[in-house]
Amino acid sequence: MILLVPITLAVIFTAASVLVWRSPSARAARVRSVAVVVIGALLAAAALLTPALLPTVGFDLAPSGMLMIAPLVTALVALIALGIAPLTTHGPATFARVLLLFGFAEAFLATDHPLVLALLWAASSGVAWVDLRARRPRQGWQRVFGVYQLLSLVCFAAGALLIWRGASASTAAVVLLVGVAVRAGMVPVHSWFPRFVEHAPMAIVVAFVAPQLGVYAQLQLLDLSALGDIAGVVAAFGAVTAVLGAMLGVVQVRARRALGYLILSQTGLVMFGLESHTSVGLTGALLSWQVLAIATSGFAMALAALEARRGPMTLLIPQGDFGQTPKLGIAFLVLGFASVGFPLTLGFVAEDLLVQGTVEQFPVLGLSLVVATAFNGITVLRAFFYLFTGARRTQGEPDLSRREGYVFGFAMAALLVFGLVPRPLVSYESPSIARAVEIPGGDERAAAPAGAHSEVLPSEAPPVDTRAAGARASAARLRAGARQK
Repeated sequence: MILLVPITLAVIFTAASVLVWRSPSARAARVRSVAVVVIGALLAAAALLTPALLPTVGFDLAPSGMLMIAPLVTALVALIALGIAPLTTHGPATFARVLLLFGFAEAFLATDHPLVLALLWAASSGVAWVDLRARRPRQGWQRVFGVYQLLSLVCFAAGALLIWRGASASTAAVVLLVGVAVRAGMVPVHSWFPRFVEHAPMAIVVAFVAPQLGVYAQLQLLDLSALGDIAGVVAAFGAVTAVLGAMLGVVQVRARRALGYLILSQTGLVMFGLESHTSVGLTGALLSWQVLAIATSGFAMALAALEARRGPMTLLIPQGDFGQTPKLGIAFLVLGFASVGFPLTLGFVAEDLLVQGTVEQFPVLGLSLVVATAFNGITVLRAFFYLFTGARRTQGEPDLSRREGYVFGFAMAALLVFGLVPRPLVSYESPSIARAVEIPGGDERAAAPAGAHSEVLPSEAPPVDTRAAGARASAARLRAGARQK
């Protein structure tokens, strides 16, 4: 299966990376990169806004269901990373590699063939490794990154090969999930991740981490309803990663390391939600995947923009003046809040669905997500107060430029508008969800963002049932019981 929209974007981004590489300056490379991803985002949006055309062609334009927004979200994340990337740390070669990474991410969304996904997995790891190795002086964390990514590639490729050969489903799932866990930085294979975020160019970090290719690989290659005990183990590791990352993020004294643990914690939340056996939990995980791609990317690039103005920053003493950079401060705070699920943002809708859909199946682990979210909120507030308050700086720090303002403004608008009106996103019924659970149709979808406004409460979502008729009958019984009450 090849999907037209993501493969088209992949070809555009990959071909344009050559032009960007040959740019005469870093500024010209950024201009060309932004122009390319804007064109890609417009193409993805056009395909998304014209669903009536989908049945009229002989092939699929984009993934179905909630995954339909993934190509557009990937293009928007590319716009955030490339549009904000500081010129002091990103040369033409780095801009080209970032664009190439997003091209591989789009290609990943265009197919479900195990071997092709393994090849793209290797290609993206290789591009990131080449960029890190090109930097001087070479340091130990670069070798650590290479060792972990090699381990991830070996496990992912072995799992994909087992799936392609039709080997034991449980064996293939375990091997594949190990590869995904290493690349996602889940506990206990996370030691490379904070150092990578701390030292690598921020646009490379965003391009390598934000698409979360492992989420798509699980949805396409694994039968989520047949994982059995494996699902509980993966959920436990996801919950531990979420809580541990959140707690470690609170005590960091370097801003970039705090960001690394925040991203690590949020990745654990998504990995935990993917093991849910309810439509609400799985919908929350998929929505969190897309929301975090935009929100954490914006938050990371806001930190990079501030770092370009001020240099490396610590969280030891307050060192900022909000009055000098109010627009940057607001963008930093709003995007940080959206990444941790603050009310009125789309992140709140996603995490609310995630918690409601998992707390019944995993009571203790589900409640741990609330703890992780609380600590992550403290990390965002702590970073804001240390970086934007407490000092009256004499030297001038420019606020957001027009380019930066447009990029951050668009990202914040998307998170806030869909946070208030989330139904266009959560109403999609994805085949990847249907393989594990059947989502009732119409206005009574279990994935509705506000359980109080739905006839089926999220906590009463039907359990796993691979037979669609049985799931619909179960949902009907729940609705009847709710009416009687």
